[in-house]
Amino acid sequence: YLTNIAWGPEDKYIYIAILNRDQNHMKLNKYDVKTGDFVKTLFEERHENYVQPLHPMIFVEGNDNEFLWRSERDGYDHFYRYTIDGKLMNQVTKGKWVVKDFIAFTGNSIILTGTHKDALETQVFRSTIKAPRSTMISKAEGMHRVQANYNGRFLIDSYNSLQNPGTIELVDHTGKSMRTLLQSENPFKNTEIAQTELYSIKANDGTPLNCRMIKPAGFVPDKTYPALVYVYNGPGVQLIYNSNLAAAPLWMHYLANAHNYIVFTVDGRGSENRGRDFEQTIFRNLGEVEMRDQIRGVEHLKSLDFIDTDRLAVHGWSYGGFMTTNLMCSYPDVFTCGIAGGPVIDWKFYEVMYTERFMDTPKTNPEGYENTSLLNKAKNLKGELLMIHGAQDDVVVWQHSMDFVRKCVEEGVQLDYFPYPSHPHNVRGKDRIHLMRKVIDYIIDHNQ
Repeated sequence: YLTNIAWGPEDKYIYIAILNRDQNHMKLNKYDVKTGDFVKTLFEERHENYVQPLHPMIFVEGNDNEFLWRSERDGYDHFYRYTIDGKLMNQVTKGKWVVKDFIAFTGNSIILTGTHKDALETQVFRSTIKAPRSTMISKAEGMHRVQANYNGRFLIDSYNSLQNPGTIELVDHTGKSMRTLLQSENPFKNTEIAQTELYSIKANDGTPLNCRMIKPAGFVPDKTYPALVYVYNGPGVQLIYNSNLAAAPLWMHYLANAHNYIVFTVDGRGSENRGRDFEQTIFRNLGEVEMRDQIRGVEHLKSLDFIDTDRLAVHGWSYGGFMTTNLMCSYPDVFTCGIAGGPVIDWKFYEVMYTERFMDTPKTNPEGYENTSLLNKAKNLKGELLMIHGAQDDVVVWQHSMDFVRKCVEEGVQLDYFPYPSHPHNVRGKDRIHLMRKVIDYIIDHNQ
């Protein structure tokens, strides 16, 4: 795989991160632009599971002989400073947090964003280039997006949180506020919005897992409520943030308020922004650790007096569709119903680079592919399951759900199914209203 392509400052050389098929060995290679000839390997990275280079090198401003490289080699995504010959000079950022975005150079420092508070927030940092010293310069809690002027001296900081609908502020490179450009009003100030809570529970191994619970606006503690577990829990994705509405779509608030539901989500192990060990614990067995964490979330729900433990539904799309189907088949007595959208059913049918990064190849990991294939679990399905698929899905191809339907027929298992003609992996535009109406109606009708 040829990844993370970067041009040298003088356009004489091109730099490419080369990954082997197993994706556990990366070489950062230098090539001559005119001839295409290989010049040298600057350095290599290896890991027993996989390495995941996602960002090209960044040449240091004013110094064409040095560049910054991002790596998870110490367990978290951080910057490292190299010479153009591939000599490691020093680690630039360090700690149990993850770099999100490079913003700008400013003198002998860089401005960047990174995670904070167990990845619930993205904050702004200034880090010196020649030593791992980072200072958080943003002051407000929540999720920050930043733009810099040409020399990194001034920043436009746009941020919001569960308590703040949105602020845009002009600040200098030390974080000092120069001017508030915009303070958004709460768009729901005249609307009865659902209650949102952020907190954590512990996985079976003690790992803290971020949770989001949405309660009806008129929540009464001594009543009992049915619940929907909304799930994704796959690599590269995080669902829960300290942002406006905690990153929950408004249909969840509608389900909570209009139908007196509790809507619960947990970002289990395998999801993004919590460091290499948190993410790679799912290696070679997609769905197993993630299901344990989702069931841990269900156990938490069942411990709450206000949850009707006989009325639990589950819903997710894509990897969340895989998880929904997996949960319905692996824990058939837990959920009354589920809605699986665009679900991966058998990882042998999914995109090669993504799948083999996390699963290795079917030849080297046959047990993992066998254990995670939902075709082998269809016979266990007991609750009501609605499977939805875009008929032109080029991400999770239609073969996934079609094969699951065929397996259900063979096993004499009943399944509800709905295709969306002309739609790819996600149902967009006006048809999304139809989709969400179908999802909500199915939950209401079958979670009895």
